[in-house]
Amino acid sequence: MDISALIIVLLTLAAGESAPREPVSHAWLRAGSVLLGAILVAGSAELSVWKLRGRLKCWPHLASHWGWRFRRLQKAHHVLWLLSTFCMLYVAGWPQLVRTHCATPLTFLDQLLVLTPVLLPLIAGWAAFLRFEHTVDCLLADCRGEPRPAPRLRQQLLDQCKASLGLVLPPVLMTFALHDALRLTMGQRQLEAHGWVLHLVVLVAMVGLMPAWLRVLWSAQPMTAGSLRDRLLQTAAAARLRLRDILVLSTEAGQYNAAVSGLLPQLRYVYLTRSLVELLEERELEAVLLHEAAHVRRRHLPIRMLVLLMPIALALAVQATCPGALDTTSRWLLAHGVPATWQGALLLPAAAATYLLVAMGTISRRLELDADRWVAQQGAGDALASALTKLAERDPHPDKATWLHPSLQSRIEAIVAQAASL
Repeated sequence: MDISALIIVLLTLAAGESAPREPVSHAWLRAGSVLLGAILVAGSAELSVWKLRGRLKCWPHLASHWGWRFRRLQKAHHVLWLLSTFCMLYVAGWPQLVRTHCATPLTFLDQLLVLTPVLLPLIAGWAAFLRFEHTVDCLLADCRGEPRPAPRLRQQLLDQCKASLGLVLPPVLMTFALHDALRLTMGQRQLEAHGWVLHLVVLVAMVGLMPAWLRVLWSAQPMTAGSLRDRLLQTAAAARLRLRDILVLSTEAGQYNAAVSGLLPQLRYVYLTRSLVELLEERELEAVLLHEAAHVRRRHLPIRMLVLLMPIALALAVQATCPGALDTTSRWLLAHGVPATWQGALLLPAAAATYLLVAMGTISRRLELDADRWVAQQGAGDALASALTKLAERDPHPDKATWLHPSLQSRIEAIVAQAASL
């Protein structure tokens, strides 16, 4: 998951929802600058990759040494996209332009219009980089005297969109579409009075059905029947992990991951990437399954949901105990030069994103270590440490933590220490 892309999407949706329906000056100039910014971001990726591919074809024997320059180019394009998006949203006022001059009766369509110049340059950059990677693979195959790999740009681009945007964007857009449907059938006044109940029902349904959506999103298939599947199901039963199935994800080579989703056993799945299944031994896969079982047994899934919902609960509690407190804060910000549109479109989403990064990241890393400790207490610490060691050997930065996971090195050390203390 690309956390920066996720945050930008949420900021864009928040800006589109909070933008006022008021005319803006120089509307055509603003719209032209938005279009120019989108073309600049997409074109810069295409031009840079075109130049890099030309140089690479002149010196094909250096194909394996161009990785650092390619990664630097990707980072530069991502920074340019972030800056361009910020200018579109908060300088050119693109969401307000859409709501004022291009508004439709449906919020769903308005949000799609707001998202279009933000997402299209990003996706165009992904396509350019994927074409460059295919060029490198072809040149390396020529150097080794092997057949060139078949182009898979469409599937790879679809996989990239699924990985970076699929978890959040479709459910959010579906929520907007449902809101439009309720407003058209019930009327705005009835929706404001009773719509929160329906939205709560929809939220609960979305949480319950999320495992099924992940199965479709990740194109996961049940693990092939055999001794490995039987052994893993026996391990799950011994750990009192009730689940619907074990699914395998056909991801690109080198993607090693495992996950569990589903609060209800009838809709609970354990996901394993094919690369992970092919890399690890059976006892190591059993330890990985126990790690996922620990997330369920130790109530980590509800804890994560509570962390996500805590800001909303806090805001409702403040509004209930101190009516008018939020309005007073808004007026204070307005008096200190923060426009009302910026409060809803920038400050509030930025605060939510900061909370998501800090609180969710910190708690998730602690929960991962807690799951590792539980595996060690079950006597499978050595097998889990062995599995993580294999992953660390294939990770260029095994000593660096990610947003949701501690570093592989720290996890291995913690497991070894826990196993030694038993």
